[in-house]
Amino acid sequence: ENLLDILTIVSRNSCRTLREYCLDEIILRDLSSFFDADWFPSLDEFVLLALLQRDDLGFSETVLWEYVLKWGIANTPGLERRIEQWSPEDFTALERTLHRCIPYIRFFQMSHSEFYKHVQPFSKILPENLLNNIMHYHQTDCLYSIMLLTPRNPAIRINSSVIINPKCGWLSFSRGSKGCFIFSLGTDAKYGYILSDQIDSAIYDHPEGGPCFGSGPDLYVSLKRDQPVGYRLNRCYKSGVFNRQGSFRWKDWEVFQIVKNINS
Repeated sequence: ENLLDILTIVSRNSCRTLREYCLDEIILRDLSSFFDADWFPSLDEFVLLALLQRDDLGFSETVLWEYVLKWGIANTPGLERRIEQWSPEDFTALERTLHRCIPYIRFFQMSHSEFYKHVQPFSKILPENLLNNIMHYHQTDCLYSIMLLTPRNPAIRINSSVIINPKCGWLSFSRGSKGCFIFSLGTDAKYGYILSDQIDSAIYDHPEGGPCFGSGPDLYVSLKRDQPVGYRLNRCYKSGVFNRQGSFRWKDWEVFQIVKNINS
């Protein structure tokens, strides 16, 4: 209950750093216990909305929908009866309670069977255009002209001082030369695979510096901190990852090795 009090206070506080700290360090460490707590139905709506807007909850959309329903029903008077006994007014009341939550549920990430089992019984609380688009998707598997939220990702923590920075630049990844690609982060994120005739130069060590990607090189970063320079060029990787080509100065960079978990 102390956590509930803290979250209620910070959710309405203008201090974004404190609010994000509570969500990151308290909730995401044990999110299942958080949702299953006896006091969860008393959670402030602002906290629930902040959670639903995140991409790193690590739950399936069906599970999240069930928790949102649990919260909505608990906060709508008169819904203790079985859903089969609900009146049209009961559905209207629940829609009012969840009106601001529904836009953040990623219904298109649910399978056909999940939607009809967990959502269809409550379809009366969904906006008509949203329901029609979902039905159209399940009938045709077509998502054109529909505004979608991105799929959620597991809450994976990386011990990095660069990747958490929204202004970080480019990253590269290799599963062997044929699987090498470069991608950028930020609001204009792009990625590009190595061209088939450039595989031999996908990644290599520069004799006077650090790792290079592409024979351009498409991406090169000097190892010398007294000369923090790099170079970018759209040449060997598809799609043109870089909006601006030529030399640049870097502030920090990291290298990670991805290894297979032999216990999985």
